[in-house]
Amino acid sequence: MLLSKGRNPAIILLHVFIILFLIGFSSCKSGRKLETGEARIKGRIVNPTRNFIEFKKTTDPAAKNDTIKLNDRGEFEIITKPDTLAAYSFVYGAETKSDTLSSDVNSKNLIVSNNTQQLSILLDKEFDIKLWVDTRDPSASLSISGNGADLNNYVARKLMLNSEFNQKNVNLLKSGPEEYSRFLKEYKTGLDKLLSGLPSKSPYIPEGFRELEAKNIYLTFNTLKLKYAIEHLPEEGEASQFTPDETYFAFLKEIPFDNPEELKNLNYELLVSTYADYLSKKENIGKTLTQDQWLSAKYETYKEIFRDPATRDIVLFDFLKKNIRQFEMDWYKNAIEEFRSTASSDSLKVELTKLKDTRERLSNED
Repeated sequence: MLLSKGRNPAIILLHVFIILFLIGFSSCKSGRKLETGEARIKGRIVNPTRNFIEFKKTTDPAAKNDTIKLNDRGEFEIITKPDTLAAYSFVYGAETKSDTLSSDVNSKNLIVSNNTQQLSILLDKEFDIKLWVDTRDPSASLSISGNGADLNNYVARKLMLNSEFNQKNVNLLKSGPEEYSRFLKEYKTGLDKLLSGLPSKSPYIPEGFRELEAKNIYLTFNTLKLKYAIEHLPEEGEASQFTPDETYFAFLKEIPFDNPEELKNLNYELLVSTYADYLSKKENIGKTLTQDQWLSAKYETYKEIFRDPATRDIVLFDFLKKNIRQFEMDWYKNAIEEFRSTASSDSLKVELTKLKDTRERLSNED
C-alpha cells in the first residue's frame, strides 16, 4: 500500500481497522425486527477457544445453561423474553495460563490455571445488543453497542475493574496502611469515574440505578476497610501493626443499622457481616475458637449491633437459618430458645421452628 504524502500512517491504519471492524459487524447486523417483549444479543467472538457460548439467567437459580453454537466466523445470535431487567451469564471462552514455580534450584513445578472468560449481561424488553470481543485481549477489545449498550458497558467494565482489583488485593492486603489506603482510593476513584460516564437520562437505564450504584460503591469501599482492619488484628503476644482510630471508622455513623429495608441490599449485608467479624475477632484476640464458639460469638455480636427489634429479628433469623447444620450444638439450641422468647416477629419464630424440625427429621432419617 502506498501512503499519500503528508498523511499520518497511524491514522490510515486506524481507518483501515475501523473499516474492517464495520465489515465484520455488517454480517452481524440485526435480522428480523424484535417482537414485543423480546431482547437480543448478536455479535462475534474473535479467536474463539471453542465453537459455542453458554448463556444463563443468573437471577434465576432454577435456570439452566443454554448452549449456542458459533458459526464459522464466530458469530452468534440470542433472542430471549425477559420479564424485567435481569442479569445473564455469558460465557464465551476459557483461557489457560501456565507458569513455572521454582521452590529451589533443583525443583520446578508447572502451575496451570484455567480461567473462564465471561461477561455479565443485563437484558430487559427491547434491548438489542451488538457485542464484539477478542478472547486474546477481552478488556481492550470488548465493544458493546445498540439499545442497552450504556448499561452493559458499565457492568462489563466494572467487572473487569473488580477482577483487576481482586488480583492485586491478595498481596496488598498485607501492606502498610498508607500504601493500602492509596490502593483502595484509586480503586474507588476508578469506580466513581466509570459511574459518572453513564448518561443521566436513558430509556434503557432503570430509574434510580445510578444512585443505587453510588451507594453500593460506598458500601464496598468501607467493607474493604473493615477487611483490612481484620487482617491486621494482632495475634496473641504480638504488637499491633495497625490501630484504626475513630476517623478510620467514621463511616459507621452513616450506616443505617436500624432500617430493615437496607437488609435487601447484598452489599449492605456484606458490610454488616464483615463488621460483626471485626468486632467478634477483636473481642477474642488471643483465643483459639472452635467453629461453634466462633458462630456463637458472632451471633452475640449481631445482637449488640442491631438495636431495632424488627431489624435484629431478621438478621438473627437469617444467621440461624444459614447455620441450621449447627442445630445440635449447645449455642444453637440456646439461641433458638432465646429467639422464641424474645423475637417480636411471630412469623419468624414459626418459620425458624419449622426449619429446625425439618432438619432434625432429615438427620434422624439419615
